[in-house]
Amino acid sequence: MAGSSEKETMPVTLYQVDTSLFVDDDFNYITRQIISRAGLAGFNFQPDKLARHSIDEFSFRVFYQVKNKPPQWRGFLKGILPDDSVLANAKNKTHSFLLFIHYKESVFAVCGGVGVAAIRQFVVHDFGMQVLVRLFEKHDRVVKSTQERGVSGIVLGQMRYYRGDQRFSDENEFGKVYKKFQAQVKKRQLTEIFGFHPDEVKAKGSGCTAKDSFQLGKSVDTEDLLDNIKTYVDLLDIKEGNFTLNKVVPVNKKTPAGQKLIQDLRDGLVEQLYIDCRNNTSSDLDFCHPDFEDYRTAERFVIALDRETTIEIEDEELSLDVIIREVRARDFLVMDDAATFRISVLDNEIKSYDSEGTLLTMGTVLQHLHGEVTYEGNTYFLIDGQWYRIDPEFIKDLNEGCRDVLQQTWQESLLDAPFDLNKDESVFNQQFIGKPGTYVFDTITPDNIEACDILKSDDHNTWFIHVKKGFDNSIRDLASQIMIAAKTIQADKKSGFRYLDSLQSQTEEGLFSDSPAKKSLAKQTFPTGGIKSLLQNRKDIQIVFCLAFVDKASSSRTLKDNIEDFRSNIAKYSLIELYRQIRSMGFDLKIVQLPALPKAKKK
Repeated sequence: MAGSSEKETMPVTLYQVDTSLFVDDDFNYITRQIISRAGLAGFNFQPDKLARHSIDEFSFRVFYQVKNKPPQWRGFLKGILPDDSVLANAKNKTHSFLLFIHYKESVFAVCGGVGVAAIRQFVVHDFGMQVLVRLFEKHDRVVKSTQERGVSGIVLGQMRYYRGDQRFSDENEFGKVYKKFQAQVKKRQLTEIFGFHPDEVKAKGSGCTAKDSFQLGKSVDTEDLLDNIKTYVDLLDIKEGNFTLNKVVPVNKKTPAGQKLIQDLRDGLVEQLYIDCRNNTSSDLDFCHPDFEDYRTAERFVIALDRETTIEIEDEELSLDVIIREVRARDFLVMDDAATFRISVLDNEIKSYDSEGTLLTMGTVLQHLHGEVTYEGNTYFLIDGQWYRIDPEFIKDLNEGCRDVLQQTWQESLLDAPFDLNKDESVFNQQFIGKPGTYVFDTITPDNIEACDILKSDDHNTWFIHVKKGFDNSIRDLASQIMIAAKTIQADKKSGFRYLDSLQSQTEEGLFSDSPAKKSLAKQTFPTGGIKSLLQNRKDIQIVFCLAFVDKASSSRTLKDNIEDFRSNIAKYSLIELYRQIRSMGFDLKIVQLPALPKAKKK
């Protein structure tokens, strides 16, 4: 490599195109298909001129898009500017580009502007990660930061920054899929693996960022980039990964068996979502775009049903239930079978925008769904469009860990009334109104915090009981709710029990409500001194939080004795996390499986 100071260089983020998505592996065909499909999504990329179409084994195609758009602030100034002023007529011109590079059997892309949004659905989702595990060893202390996606706990995703260099081996937890790593590439690696001249490299090396793309923190020119591509291809073709980043393993879509499994999983998921919609049952899958950092900042969502009809959502959280409701309201919902349901709902494209109207994310409804899926007795995660399988050995360890927690927390006599599966939680909770030492606070949420559904107290314990129908992914949300309640009670003990005072007063205000349920709650007889007297100045009282659930399965089984029969690993892991957190706060935790009355059979 030459080291001329006249080089035009920059740090380059490189993507690899997933050529398995196309029926033909011809370079020109693939790029035409990408540009054509991007056009259907509202992009307008045009081919640009090339001084050279190829260099040695490399071929190129370049596309550009130019947009003229009034700045968002132009309307704000309209009232104080004349129509012929410069700012009243201001337009911002934005250029974007897509550079496609063909090398051997691989196609890579470099993007500028909105180019990333146009091609993201066509890239290899873990290209950067695959490079990363071939560059480093498991115990290398080089990790600067991580971005992770969570399928258990209340955190959807987060970035972590480390004071010192972290090892990859320290980053491996159930329920988390690592989507991005920033690490330090040593000088030796840059010279020996990437071929940079020692004089071009700083003594400490340079950083790198690995996700669905790979970027060296070092600036490169076109010649350097092509050399780097050769390195990436050699790493991927010749070298096995030194370690795995996650406890979940991607389903290999490069093999015929893997491709068939993915298709079966996708078809099975669509079929289940269709059945849920037909039965008016909510799905417990998460709803979020893979680029969750941008998506969670969006102010407006636009869903295209056809070229003329769109749905705009601004004032509520977007979910599959909301989308189905809006599609149905416009008479676009087709329920003949799973295929028509997919076309009318799941294949619709969603675009998210910030407050200034800038496009943040785009993808189909189906691409926004994430979570745990059981198929033919095996457990899979669907996260950001990629299917993962869980190692059976890890499931065995998880069951053992959950079984240990249940041994410590199982409670069979706290609530003995049966749960009618034909009715919801509130009906079950209301049957405890008026029972000795028992108070019901279902739907009462001071400061939007639910202390419990049912509160029980005796001479030794006060139980804050939370009730749930089903043992599935929704247990994660219930566990989060219990943790919030525990933190609230912990803080309330130090502030004179103001929250508990609000809980009682808000319940009593239901006497003036039009709701019969709230009137029933309001008529309860609370102890002298209020419900805070159950805890105030009572050092002998143990505070216990209780997760009470009813199993919806048709067969009789208990979580304590038949843990392998319960398929939701997210639910099991949530129990383990909840137990650790509640105990660390000085409280106790109990798990109750409620007896069930079976669902009535449909005639």
